[in-house]
Amino acid sequence: MPQDVLRRSRAAAGPVAALVVALLLTVAAVVVVLARAPLSIVDEHVHYDYALRVHEGTVPYRGMTYSEDLLQEWACGVGHDGGQPWSCGDPNVSLDTLPSGRYTSGYIHYPSYFVAADLFRRAVAGPLGLTGDPLTALRLFSVVGLVAGLGLCAWGAWVLRLRGAAFLAATLVPSASGIAVLLGVTVNPGAFAVAAGGLAAVAGYWWVTRGRGFWALAAAAVVCAMLTTTATLPVVGFGLAAFVVAVLRSRGWTLPGPWVPRVWQVVVLAAITVAPVLVWGRVNAARATVDNAALYAEYEIRGGDTLVGAFLSELAPHSFWEGAPPDRFVGDSWWTSATTGLAAGLTGWTGPVVVVTTLLAVLGVVHLRRPAPVTDAPEPPADDAGVSRWRDPLVVVLAAHLVVFVLMPPLLRLSNAAVFDIDSPIVSRYELSLAPALVLGLLAVVRGPVLARLLAGLSTVVLGAIALGAL
Repeated sequence: MPQDVLRRSRAAAGPVAALVVALLLTVAAVVVVLARAPLSIVDEHVHYDYALRVHEGTVPYRGMTYSEDLLQEWACGVGHDGGQPWSCGDPNVSLDTLPSGRYTSGYIHYPSYFVAADLFRRAVAGPLGLTGDPLTALRLFSVVGLVAGLGLCAWGAWVLRLRGAAFLAATLVPSASGIAVLLGVTVNPGAFAVAAGGLAAVAGYWWVTRGRGFWALAAAAVVCAMLTTTATLPVVGFGLAAFVVAVLRSRGWTLPGPWVPRVWQVVVLAAITVAPVLVWGRVNAARATVDNAALYAEYEIRGGDTLVGAFLSELAPHSFWEGAPPDRFVGDSWWTSATTGLAAGLTGWTGPVVVVTTLLAVLGVVHLRRPAPVTDAPEPPADDAGVSRWRDPLVVVLAAHLVVFVLMPPLLRLSNAAVFDIDSPIVSRYELSLAPALVLGLLAVVRGPVLARLLAGLSTVVLGAIALGAL
């Protein structure tokens, strides 16, 4: 076989395999949604209630109670993964029996996701026969988010000119976790976390490798900022990298390639990221009918000493690549038990491989290559001493995202203490939007095919096994 044909075949293998896994996962997600599993313990009842309120033309506020429609779904509909089970018609069932309390905590979310979800519900309810089943329609919207995440990560791989196994890994790895798949079949803004991160990564890496397209990143930042606060984490990563490069350039440091970030661009990204937080905080404070203590009494701060320890404990890696596949993807046969067990066993390896390799790459232990998008010159020798690695814009960007990955949890915990006067652990899924930028950047800079093949194999087996377990 001619070498050029062989090369093209290998390059096409990645996109083809990614498409097969994506289609399999999509079918499995739809099957799971149509099975109408109980409301997920990962706050699905909070978000479902918010969606019901928006459908009625109301945006929740602090002090609003959960709706009777939610209580009906809890007691007489699909039920709930957590809390005490109740029989339909039981006179003891009331808003006070909800384990999360009678007041909704959904008010902290921006209404944008829920408005979009409601528009989707209105569009598909009639054609799909779901007029009387809003939960299923809203869950199908989350499947759209799951698929969009895969597609945008594939686009990011194209932007960075990743091929073969690297393309496959870049497409699948950000979504190859139990929590990412669970969010993709439940009513939750987090269903679009990977998609938001993928959008920011596409625009950000285009800007970094081509030197143009800043306003595309700014537009992506607006979309992320309107979804959730945590969806802006990759924007923070690109902004941090741009700030470092802009400051060092002003002091004579040179960086090859077309990327010349300016301080004003960093200010624009920061304003887009921070403005919704400040505005929505003021709106919530103005509309509130109860204080924070009415909702968060169990998370009351017990003293400054304990808060210091809590802050330091959040420095541990918050890997979103962990946890077994969701129960709703696990069937009763030996086959589904085997596939989901395999997925559970391998999922735990993905996070350490990505995080540890990223750390070693930044520290100079792992050999790096000069990425094609930065220069078309021949690849230089392995940079064992790390002399020139910091002249590679992608290494700077990757290091910035690693800093955000490490520091976001402790800073968020301190922010919650300052704003809400509460002390609650930070869950790993809050950083899910960072996955595309981390994975894409890592695959673009690490030398050799070993890492790409390892991650491609892990993610293909994990997502394939999860999907097969549901079919």
